[in-house]
Amino acid sequence: MRSSSLILLFTLLCNPCRAQNFPFKAFQNHDDRVSALAFSPDTRTLASGARDKNLVINEIESRKSLLKIAEHYEPIKFVAFSKDGAFLYAGSRSVFSITDVLQNKVDRKLTNLTEITKIAPTNDPAIVFLVSNSRLIELNWKSGATKTIKSGSVSDFRLSQDGETLFIAEDKVIEVYSLKTFSTIKILSGHKSSITSLDYDDNKKRLVSSSASEIILWNVEPGVAFPYEYRKVTQVRFIQNGNSILFSSKNFLNLRELESAKDLVMFTGSAEIDYFDVSSDNHLIAVAADASKIKLFDNPWVTEGLQPKAALQIVRKEEALSPQEKYALIIGVKSYEHVPPLRNSLNDAQDMAATLKGKGFTVIEVYDPKTKREMQEGIKSYFSLVQDKPGATGLVFYSGHGMQVKGINYLIPTQADPQIEADLDDQCVNMDYVMRAINQAGNGLNIFVLDACRNNPFQGFSRSAEKGLSMVDTPKGSYIVYATKPGSVASDGTGRNGLFTSKLLQYMNTQGLNIEQVFKQVARDVSTESGDAQRPWIASDFTGDFFFTPTVKN
Repeated sequence: MRSSSLILLFTLLCNPCRAQNFPFKAFQNHDDRVSALAFSPDTRTLASGARDKNLVINEIESRKSLLKIAEHYEPIKFVAFSKDGAFLYAGSRSVFSITDVLQNKVDRKLTNLTEITKIAPTNDPAIVFLVSNSRLIELNWKSGATKTIKSGSVSDFRLSQDGETLFIAEDKVIEVYSLKTFSTIKILSGHKSSITSLDYDDNKKRLVSSSASEIILWNVEPGVAFPYEYRKVTQVRFIQNGNSILFSSKNFLNLRELESAKDLVMFTGSAEIDYFDVSSDNHLIAVAADASKIKLFDNPWVTEGLQPKAALQIVRKEEALSPQEKYALIIGVKSYEHVPPLRNSLNDAQDMAATLKGKGFTVIEVYDPKTKREMQEGIKSYFSLVQDKPGATGLVFYSGHGMQVKGINYLIPTQADPQIEADLDDQCVNMDYVMRAINQAGNGLNIFVLDACRNNPFQGFSRSAEKGLSMVDTPKGSYIVYATKPGSVASDGTGRNGLFTSKLLQYMNTQGLNIEQVFKQVARDVSTESGDAQRPWIASDFTGDFFFTPTVKN
């Protein structure tokens, strides 16, 4: 195997720079030492596990405990949220628990996996990768099915964002493993001692790994180590889109900008650091150190370099992140000619249009489109408004019949009457058409709301059609919401609006709720009021904040 090229070489001495101990906020919701931390995707909550065997969801702004779960028999070793924030996974010596965050309760508890030390979510909330007894395992926690990916002494791993590649730390080497071919792509070697931690940056396609004596930066091709003397590095993470690394060593938390080679000791505690986590927006750093307390720091690094802040502030970014340009496409379909009409779909669409107009959206309205062409013309008009406007927000709301056949979703105009599967492409709008338009538009945020998860209206497709809609790939900067989870169906309702849309209109008009909070509240209420028969589903690749109704300051 060809030897690697040098990527970066630098030396960190025993005291590389003066420790500054930046301001932090501390909160204490455990009775023993905290051992695991994980920020939620929306950075509103922080999950923590501890040696007191409790799993706690902490609200960051108030520093109060929102939920405490005592389902583990031993200290919790690792916690992680699903990518959509709907579930919280926790592992201990003999229990793997899955908490439904929306329902504030444990969904299930598995006891067939032991010594769980690492967990990584996938795009499917039911599937996770985890390290159990030093083996890397793929687990479908709903079915209980497991698949061993790697046996041996796995200490850490990372999953690429596309879900196709695993980076597995085993003893002194890193294995790059393809989940498409289920084979090893390459082995990266260079550490002198066992690897303690690694991280992968999807933007720059490079790895960073740590051991007792060195940190190595890899460009996926092997790199050359730079020594880190005297202290054991226990954890390392990329931050700032891969431009910096954050790492812990005994009781120090260190920050380094890779290009400028500037160093900063952020924090020096009286005891060793057990774990740290960084929020998805890179604004906050949580540190488990000094017994049962959690310390919460602002990230002091900005584009120009190290700029320590005077004090920690939890910022609600309402004014800065609510774009002025807002556009919406509303499609409501009720009067179907070949299947029974829908009760509420047109009301839902019209009420949504009126609400959005009141919030400053420019709205394109398409009601009862007869053909695929009419529906596509509305999509094209919307696309022309949002195209190449990076500061604009776009929202597409569809209320009507939708169906999936062999994993492909279709939106159905009023005159559609497919007799065979091939008719669907001729008469209905493939949802991929909408997703490609969203992906191509280039604006900052696209919200796509699908209240189309009703029963298949065309009985001739009873064999090939499946219930509800299927999951779609989530374009960058998008927020996709289903009225119920993929593969399930939603009720059309009996009042003026369907259950999902009535709740959505309610929370869109609630002051101070960001987009994540709006849809979580909707999901919680819909699930409760339907007796768990209808559970809205969210898929997002949007890391900012957006407020339908910002807080009005007096």
